[in-house]
Amino acid sequence: MKIILTGFMGAGKSTVGPVVAEKLGLDFIETDQLVLKRSGCSSIREIFETKGEGVFRAIESEVCKELGDFKNVCIATGGGVVEREENILHLKSGGALNILLAVEFGEVTERLKNSDDRPLFSDPDRAEELFQKRLKQYQSCADFEVDTSGRSIADVIDLIISPFKQGIRKFAVIGSPVEHSLSPRMHVAGYKALSVEDYFVFEKKQVEPDRLTGFVEGLKQGQYQGVSVTIPHKEKVVPYLNELDPEAEAIGTVNTVTVSGGRLTGYNTDVEGILSPLRGKTVIENSMALVLGAGGAARTAVFALKKYGADVTVSNRTREKAESLARQFDCKSVEMDDLDFSVFDIILNMTSVGLDLTCDHSLVPAGAIRPGQVIFDAVYRPGSTRLIREAQQAGAKTIDGLEMLLAQGVRQFEIYTGFKAPVAAMKKALEV
Repeated sequence: MKIILTGFMGAGKSTVGPVVAEKLGLDFIETDQLVLKRSGCSSIREIFETKGEGVFRAIESEVCKELGDFKNVCIATGGGVVEREENILHLKSGGALNILLAVEFGEVTERLKNSDDRPLFSDPDRAEELFQKRLKQYQSCADFEVDTSGRSIADVIDLIISPFKQGIRKFAVIGSPVEHSLSPRMHVAGYKALSVEDYFVFEKKQVEPDRLTGFVEGLKQGQYQGVSVTIPHKEKVVPYLNELDPEAEAIGTVNTVTVSGGRLTGYNTDVEGILSPLRGKTVIENSMALVLGAGGAARTAVFALKKYGADVTVSNRTREKAESLARQFDCKSVEMDDLDFSVFDIILNMTSVGLDLTCDHSLVPAGAIRPGQVIFDAVYRPGSTRLIREAQQAGAKTIDGLEMLLAQGVRQFEIYTGFKAPVAAMKKALEV
């Protein structure tokens, strides 16, 4: 494990750092002390006055680069470490959790009123300007934020270590089939990027439909602290839950469950999994969208598209299911044999067609796809699905199941851990 403490001067990094390190079994390192040692000066003020801030920053960058591969450490950084973007990149290069100790400027002023070793605080107006500038830099690179304003040192330390006090927290993706799932690979890559893999575990768990009740009972007893829910349980698990977030309640399906004190809470991060990739490809409002399917994923797609003003049509091999879904969300349904695929701006396959590796089917005829359409296939498999390949050949814009998996997984990761998801690392893990 590796923790980096960032924040403005006076935030408390050097005060809480040694205690955090001791409680988590880590070594403690203070970058300012390493800079001082290399500079030959006796104080930060002396470096600034005799050698200049530029020399201080250069040495600081050298120190950050050398600390990149360190493990099992808690590193308290100087307030200006974010002045050079590469410093944080170096510190995190081997995986690390960057915790921002946030504090209000007025409280910083009070904390430092008797300090004579803060050269950048000698001019209060400049110090406040610097504070506002750095605040955005701190927040942009932080994985976790602890507000220290008005809190005791003991409270701040407790907030920092709270994610780790429970010991190992176990999560899993459940479904049938589930062996193909890349969710564990994606989440574990995120844990490693934040250097918390000793505290978070993510597994695959095959749960057949007739075993769901028994699994949920085990979940309430603490078998896992959360589960990612996939086919065929996204709707079936809902009656077992104690609470739903507003979107999950409106849709009637979940893909994310958390456990706390034996109570189960359901979320639907698939909404973001659908909307985030779509927003990068097209304008959803007033578009004509076709959703293929009538299960949990299709319900989520219809909800998400309607929420952003699309004209939605539903089609499914079982007509009655399509009609029921369309009535619930006040949209149209059309039998598959009667579809004119070419009239739609967006076509979403929310069925499992294309998942079976022994066949290579598509519900959309290749000749019906036109350039400029957006073709979204929720299925992912080694290589591409037939639908995605034929859409690309036709000049359509495509979104595959891995893009959806990443977008929903980012939100899911943050719900499970409380940390900002390391998107680049999670995306790289899906490049198979």
